[in-house]
Amino acid sequence: MLSLFFRQTNIVWLFFTSCISFMYSNSPTGQAIRGVDREILAIEIKPWRKYFWEEVASVGIHLLYRLFLDIASLKYIFSYTFPLFSCAGAFLIFLKVNGSIVLGDKDAHTAVFNPAQLLYFSLFTCIFALPCFLANLVDVLKFFYRNILKLLVLSVLSYLIIANFDVVHPYNLADNRHFCFYAWRYLHKYRTFLAPVYGASILGVTYLLPRSFLWNFAFWLCTAASVVPQKLFEFRYFMVPFTIVLLFSQKLSYKLQILWNLLLLATWVYFFRRKK
Repeated sequence: MLSLFFRQTNIVWLFFTSCISFMYSNSPTGQAIRGVDREILAIEIKPWRKYFWEEVASVGIHLLYRLFLDIASLKYIFSYTFPLFSCAGAFLIFLKVNGSIVLGDKDAHTAVFNPAQLLYFSLFTCIFALPCFLANLVDVLKFFYRNILKLLVLSVLSYLIIANFDVVHPYNLADNRHFCFYAWRYLHKYRTFLAPVYGASILGVTYLLPRSFLWNFAFWLCTAASVVPQKLFEFRYFMVPFTIVLLFSQKLSYKLQILWNLLLLATWVYFFRRKK
């Protein structure tokens, strides 16, 4: 509840942490959910393959039963998620009283549909988590080679998003006091050429995440709910999902990450000290 006073979109991450803690609980329901997750990962994603859709339906029925048709599971889910419902209720009261999720200037922070924010977040994460890729370079190259078709599909989707959703906030055009102003200017200027970079970035974030379909689904869903409505391009919107990526990633190299962060900070200080 306290986190909502700092950033209202933290209600999304409260939901995420509740889902993940529930999924990894030692209860019979948590163990069953992890079993379903392993069944999903075992399915070979080839829709033309014989019995593919039968396998998908079987896993779906298993998940539906374990979550909604088993009385014991329903009781456990309700007792486990009751604190989440209480926070959600308080949040709805806040929305009713305030009239919006925004506490500051409501005109400058109107909600929009800006899916390009997912592309910016992915690129941001890959740049700031670069040591994770360098420390596992051979494994990264093998991962991208195995998923070359996904990379092509993601690149095409990235291009379609960039071509059809050109959302521009006035602050990104006029406020040159922040680094985001310069970053967004170059991203917007060369946006049509960056589609393969965005596709690779999304795949790179997927490489860093745990090997769990349900975990990945919850993460991307909550990330989208948190950043897609934002019109303004601003790094602070990416900090919570970026931190979650590092916390859960098994590819993290702590020493390299600290050195990389210090190098980035020193570089920014240098450029801003030189700027008149």
